[in-house]
Amino acid sequence: EMAAQPAERTYRLGVLSPGVSSYETLRGQLANLGFIEGRNLVVDVRVGAPDELPRMARDLVATKPDVVMAVSAALAAMKEASSTLPIVAFGPDPVAQGSLKVSPTLAAT
Repeated sequence: EMAAQPAERTYRLGVLSPGVSSYETLRGQLANLGFIEGRNLVVDVRVGAPDELPRMARDLVATKPDVVMAVSAALAAMKEASSTLPIVAFGPDPVAQGSLKVSPTLAAT
């Protein structure tokens, strides 16, 4: 007799973008890694004007995603909305743009 298979975990990805969503370019790569929407991945994409991003970021944090992809200018809004949520920056170099700082310890390596 076959043992019941454990339920596969469902991951939640939030995407915040100030313009056209860049998520489409990532979808195929996620699928190649085994993250399939509707099977083990739920994606919540929010796209809005720059002045809407802070509110949208707070709303997105409230949905409790596992990780958020912040596209370019959305990074500042996500950093303001959460200091504990993992954020993946997508777009121009966030260190060069001044959105992120590199710790002296990390910079020395």
